[in-house]
Amino acid sequence: MPKLAGRIDVDARLLESKSESRRFGITIDGEDFPWHIDASGVSVQVSDDGCPAVTITILAERVTVDHRIEGKAD
Repeated sequence: MPKLAGRIDVDARLLESKSESRRFGITIDGEDFPWHIDASGVSVQVSDDGCPAVTITILAERVTVDHRIEGKAD
């Protein structure tokens, strides 16, 4: 199983500047998330056991889904 991210910071501050009304970004373990995301595509949840999670919608020019089933049939 892949390791969990250590720290995710979501910066969704409103700014007073008229040229830029909102700053939005995500860092994961100190690294900026490298692709464009929109604030409306991010949600933060905390489960009953207290484990937080972030769901991100990633915008793309094209998406390909491989839905084949691998392995032998019985």
